Amino acid sequence: MIKPRSSFVDTDIIRLHYLEWDPAQLNTAQEQSQEWDNDNIPLILLHGLGATADTWHLVAGRLYKHSPVIAFDLRGHGLSEQPETGYDLVNIAEDVVHGMAALGLGQVALVGHGWGDVWPWPWPRAIPRLSAILCSSIARMSSHAIGLE
Repeated sequence: MIKPRSSFVDTDIIRLHYLEWDPAQLNTAQEQSQEWDNDNIPLILLHGLGATADTWHLVAGRLYKHSPVIAFDLRGHGLSEQPETGYDLVNIAEDVVHGMAALGLGQVALVGHGWGDVWPWPWPRAIPRLSAILCSSIARMSSHAIGLE
C-alpha cells in the first residue's frame, strides 16, 4: 500500500489540506495488470464530523488502483484552515467545489460517510459534471430530499 501525497490547495475562500492517492504510483506489473477498465474519474472522499482525510486511508489504499483518489480535510478539520465562521453546509460544500476547481478537476464521483454524506446532496444541480454520489446513508435519503424529483 502506498503512502498518500499530502498537499494544500489555496482557493479564494479557504486553504484546504488534502491527501492524494494516484494510480500512477503503482510500481509493480502485477498491480498494474489488476486495474479495472475505468475512465479515471477522480474519487473525492468526504470525511465525517470530527474526522480528517486520513479516515479514508484503508479504503483509499484499495481504490487508488482504479482511479485517482483525493480526500480533503474539510473546513476546521485536520490541517485545513480553521476560520471562526462558515461551518454551515453551504460554505463547506463551496469549499470543496472551489478546492476541486483549483486542482483542475472536471468530472468527479463523491464518496462520503457520516456528516460527509449529508451536505453534498444539493450538488447534482451545482456541479453538472458530477458523476455519482456514493454515501453510507444513501438508503435514508429520498429523491425529494436530494433534489432529484
